[in-house]
Amino acid sequence: MINIQDEISRHLKDFIDFNFKKQMSLVGIESIRIINDRVEKGVDVDGAKFKEYSPKYKKTRRKKGLGTKPNLQVTGEMMNSLDFNVKGGTTIVEFPKRNHKKSKTSIREIAEVNDETREFLDHNEREEAFIWNKHIIKPFSELLK
Repeated sequence: MINIQDEISRHLKDFIDFNFKKQMSLVGIESIRIINDRVEKGVDVDGAKFKEYSPKYKKTRRKKGLGTKPNLQVTGEMMNSLDFNVKGGTTIVEFPKRNHKKSKTSIREIAEVNDETREFLDHNEREEAFIWNKHIIKPFSELLK
């Protein structure tokens, strides 16, 4: 015999115990991982290769012993500082409000300039669906079983 009241009570307790903040934090971690993986491959949000460096800048990079494949990793500080905040039901992926150690320029400003040339600080629909399903839909659906 199924006692509807007991079943509803059990599900309500599971819903109350569901930790949305934790899941939204996992969304932030996954978002940063995806962005970093893409940037490391030199690929933008739409899956296209990053725009090539100018011949002059390539020459400068070669002289410094740096690679010429665009991947936004001169010092690594910008990408390593990418972080997230959870505010209510929203996860915000952003750069900190501080200056780059070497250039003393705002990390956010550096990221904005890079994003104008090589769009990296976003997700495409496939990535969003993956993140949403993995960290919100699937865990929440488990409660309904």
